[in-house]
Amino acid sequence: MFDSLDIQLQSISITPSETVTIHVGSTAKLGITVKPFYYPERSVTWVSSNPDCATVNPSGVVTGISPGHVIITATTTDGSRKSASRSVVVKDVYTVTFESNGGSDITSLSVPEGEQATEPTPPTKANNLFDGWFTNNTFVTPVVFPYTVAADVTFYAKWIAIYNVTFESNGGSSITAQSVIEGGLATEPATPTKADYTFAGWFTDELLLSAAVFPFPVNADITLYAKWNLTMTLLFDEDFEGFPVGTSPTAAGWTQVYPGSGTRQVMEEGGNRYLRLSGTNSGHAQFEKSLPAVLPNIITYEATMRPVTNSSNDIGSIALGDKTKYTWGAYCARVEFIGGKIVAYNYGIGSGTQYELATYTLNQWYHIKMACNFTTLTFQVFVDGTLMTSTTGGILTDEFPMLADVPTGIQIISGSSIDFDDIKVYY
Repeated sequence: MFDSLDIQLQSISITPSETVTIHVGSTAKLGITVKPFYYPERSVTWVSSNPDCATVNPSGVVTGISPGHVIITATTTDGSRKSASRSVVVKDVYTVTFESNGGSDITSLSVPEGEQATEPTPPTKANNLFDGWFTNNTFVTPVVFPYTVAADVTFYAKWIAIYNVTFESNGGSSITAQSVIEGGLATEPATPTKADYTFAGWFTDELLLSAAVFPFPVNADITLYAKWNLTMTLLFDEDFEGFPVGTSPTAAGWTQVYPGSGTRQVMEEGGNRYLRLSGTNSGHAQFEKSLPAVLPNIITYEATMRPVTNSSNDIGSIALGDKTKYTWGAYCARVEFIGGKIVAYNYGIGSGTQYELATYTLNQWYHIKMACNFTTLTFQVFVDGTLMTSTTGGILTDEFPMLADVPTGIQIISGSSIDFDDIKVYY
C-alpha cells in the first residue's frame, strides 16, 4: 500500500485533451487525470472564464449559453494548487424553415452551426408535382442536401401544376382523361368507337373547328371533343333549321298525312329549331317522307323526341311503314311514347304486341334509334344510346318483330303533343 504522506502531486490535466466544441443549449463532460496516476486525492474546483458564454458545474459538465470562446479551469483542493485549463468553443444553433408554398406542412429543423440539414420527406399539394427546394422564392438556386448550415435559413418549395385533359367522345366509347404537368404534352389516346360512325379526330372546341395536334401542349385544364362522320349512306337528315319559325314544313319532301287534323309547327328554343306535332286521339298530326323503291336489308331510323303532354293514347311515335295499306296504314316497325312508357311494336290490320322498353318524363328530350333488319324481320331500339330489352310476354329480348310489308316511307306521328328534331335515316 502507498503511503499518501510520501506522495507528491506533480500535475493535473483535463480530458479531452483538445479544444472542446459545443452548441448553445448542449453540454460536454470534462474530466481530469493526475500525475502520478496513483495520487489519491483528485478533488478540483471548476471555473469558467465567461459564464455568459458557457457555465461549468462542480462535476465538470460544461453548458453552452451563447456563441463564443471560454477557458474552463480546474484547480486542485488538496493545497497543492495545481491547475489545468481547456478551451471551449460554443457555437449557435440555427433554424432551417421549409416554406411549402401551399403544400403540406414540413417541420422546421434545429441544426447546430456547421452541421448539415438532411432533406425532409417531400411535401404534397393537390394537382401539383413537387419540383424540389430552392434557396429563394424565385426558384433560381436549388438546395443540395445534405446542406451545411451557417445561419437561419428558409427553403422554398417549387411546384409544377398538373392539368387535366378530358376527352368528350360525343357519344363514342369512353376515353380516360390524362394528367399532364404544366408545359407538358398530352399524347393521343386510343381511338374511340361509335356505332355507324367513323372517328374524325379531336378538336379543342365544341363546334369542332380547331383540330388538336398531338402531342398536344398543355398549360391549363382542357376538354378535347371527338368529331364523327356518319359511315352509312344517309337517306334523310332533317333538323328543321331551314324552315321559318311558325310554319309547317311541307317542303323538302315532307307530306302531311290526314291534313285536316292536328297542328304542325316549327318552333325555336335557345337558338335551336324543331318541329312540334299536336294531335288528338281522334285526329292525329302526321308527316311522312317517301323511301326509295329499292331498300337495303338494314335501315336505321333515328330522331330526338320530347313528349310535351300526356295521353292514354299515343303521344307520339316514329315509324317505317306504308300509309296506304289497311285502315290506318301498315307500320312495319314503330317506337311510341304512350301512357308514361316507351314501347316498340308493329301495326297492320291490328296492333302487334307492345314491348315495354322504358319510362319517360314529360318535357325531356330522348334520342330514339330503330335498327330495322328486313331479312330477319326484326328491329332493335336504342334509347339515349342504350340497347333496350323487354320481358313483355315473359321472354327477355332485344329484337322485336316487324311486319313483312315493304315500307314506302318514314312517319312521325302525334296523338297528343310531341317535339321532333335531328331526324336521320341511313343504311
